[in-house]
Amino acid sequence: MPKPSHIDAAIDREVEEITGWERPTLDTSDMLGFLRRSSEHRERIRAWLEANPEQAAEVRRRGTERAIREHSQRVIERLDAWDEGRRGGASAAVAAFLAAVGVGARSRDAVVGGVAPTQALDAARAWAGTNGTGALLLLGPRGTGKTVAASWALTACATTRFHRCFCDACNGVEATRDCLIEEAHPGRVVDERLAAHHGLFVKAGELCSALHRPGGEELWSRARRVRVLVIDDLGREYSDQHGRWLSELDLLIDDRHEARLRTVLTGNLTPEEFKARYGERIADRIRQDGRVCICNGESLRRSPLGEERRSA
Repeated sequence: MPKPSHIDAAIDREVEEITGWERPTLDTSDMLGFLRRSSEHRERIRAWLEANPEQAAEVRRRGTERAIREHSQRVIERLDAWDEGRRGGASAAVAAFLAAVGVGARSRDAVVGGVAPTQALDAARAWAGTNGTGALLLLGPRGTGKTVAASWALTACATTRFHRCFCDACNGVEATRDCLIEEAHPGRVVDERLAAHHGLFVKAGELCSALHRPGGEELWSRARRVRVLVIDDLGREYSDQHGRWLSELDLLIDDRHEARLRTVLTGNLTPEEFKARYGERIADRIRQDGRVCICNGESLRRSPLGEERRSA
């Protein structure tokens, strides 16, 4: 139901159409005069309704129906504008998010342009679709789509969903106490927002080297608290002989496990090589409430004719 003021305005228009009275026009050079004339016009309409009770009932009915139609039309127009803007800006928003969290241009293009189906992507979709937490470990040879799948999972899990209402009272924000439509009305929708502070994509080598450079603790601090973390290319980093990297990585994964935060790990390793390099503790924690995918198959980096594929 529209606001009472909108119903009153629609009733006024019904009376104006019956009587032929013209509504005062806005004159910015004489605002006080305009307000006075508008008040007199409304009083004239009220007096007509009181003097014509039989017609007034029908006028009020038609005015209420008119206000409802007009309100529904405004809701539809707002929904259409929102939907058009969302569709037009969705790809740009995803690309901007991925760039801000550290994903490279090739992987960004693949995610925005449509990810080719792979074992890695199937695993990422299954993992991202659960309501739980934990880690996703993607292992396998180069070119099997692990990095792109991890980037896709990062986008899916860092998306915040919230409600919008497009009635006159709410006008695009979350439904307020004064909302004019019911909960199941199509004017209420679920929207999505991506925020860069919810995600982080980092190469294992970069995370490892941060241990040995000034200011590197900030990267580790962010990696501990971010909602979704991707550590890409495990196995290519320098593993120091004193074991600091493995110790810090173990602590990072343990901290995120305890905080119920999501973590994606990728590596060009076999399961045996992963356990030998990173130890049973990390492998066991991933198995406990996470998912492991061994990605096999032909490399996506080159076609049988040796041509580069953009989805690598």
